[in-house]
Amino acid sequence: FRSGFIYSQRHVDVVSSGQSYEYKFDYFDFPANFQYNLNEMVGVFGGLTIAVNINDSVDAPSGIQVDADAENMIALLNLGVNLTFSDMIGFD
Repeated sequence: FRSGFIYSQRHVDVVSSGQSYEYKFDYFDFPANFQYNLNEMVGVFGGLTIAVNINDSVDAPSGIQVDADAENMIALLNLGVNLTFSDMIGFD
């Protein structure tokens, strides 16, 4: 079982009708994953991540008001591979 706590910033640039907007979303991510090790060096994992929105804003051209209106909580599925090269070195 793998779990954790991650602060993540998700920023998106959008150009519409010649205007440029930057949407900024900040989340706390809480992953809950299960891992199956194929051998001592390779494992696969997957599970659910609950993302809780703590901040949302939009940088828009002057005179234009845009409401980001992001969801407060979203559920994300994730899959991955864990590679271990020695006892202290590994990659996800």
